[in-house]
Amino acid sequence: MNYKVLAPLWPGLNVLLMFGLFACTKPVDIELPTLDEGITISAYLNTTKGKQEVRIQRLAPYTTRGLNYPILDAQVWIIDNLGLRQNFKPDPTRIGYYIPLDKDFVGEPGKTYVLHVLTPDQRKIESLPQTLREVPPIKKVYREEIIVDDSRLGTVVKGFKVLLDVDDPTAKGDFYRWDWVHYEQISYCFQYDGALPGINYSTLLGIPCCEPCWDIYRCYINCTNIYSDVLTNGKVITRHPITRIPYCPRDYYIEIQQRSISKEAYNYWRTVDQLTSNNGSLFCYRTGSYTGQFDLCE
Repeated sequence: MNYKVLAPLWPGLNVLLMFGLFACTKPVDIELPTLDEGITISAYLNTTKGKQEVRIQRLAPYTTRGLNYPILDAQVWIIDNLGLRQNFKPDPTRIGYYIPLDKDFVGEPGKTYVLHVLTPDQRKIESLPQTLREVPPIKKVYREEIIVDDSRLGTVVKGFKVLLDVDDPTAKGDFYRWDWVHYEQISYCFQYDGALPGINYSTLLGIPCCEPCWDIYRCYINCTNIYSDVLTNGKVITRHPITRIPYCPRDYYIEIQQRSISKEAYNYWRTVDQLTSNNGSLFCYRTGSYTGQFDLCE
């Protein structure tokens, strides 16, 4: 019987691995883009109490997190076309936010307002004059079933579309933006793992709420819901989509906010929507910056 001894393969494999690990020795130097230090200001003024706010942030260095720094101890106020001034104060519950000193202060349709900001480093910033427009009421809010075919259950209701109708005024140049908040009532304010008396294993326990408690869910993804009446002026805006909600066997509470915004604000949010929906194809919009409606006063 003849035997043939084969050469081991491991030494050759080690050589190949070492060659692969040490073949590329040239360091890669990536130049990260830099941004000039700037300030972002977002402000909301409407006719609902408790909804007026100003948020001031300083641009952070370039990072994939997109995190900015809140500006504290700024002086914030607005002046209307009659010369009346309303001062703002820091929001004690949210860093970088400012709310009116008068908690009952609301905007008045037809008036023109200018926002003023004085930062701690003595930068004076003021907005362009903005006229508050009257917002038409929501005519109707309704749901529509989302029906799908399931291989096991057959035809089932997967969820619901939330739609609304609005009577657009006859005047030209109306622009809208919608947002929503979902409130879900909870039975326990705090839950933890523990063991009941006489039970040797742990289970999920909860502390009941002493008063009605709610979990609050806001829109954080694909929330640039805007509309222009350029093509439908004076007609009924029908079946405008607000959101989709899952199938739920109990009551589902949702609050819809409808805003009348300026043409400049509409163009801004449309740009934001185009940039955030970029999927990298040849037909996508180029990334870039957007100049707001504020001037730096010398």
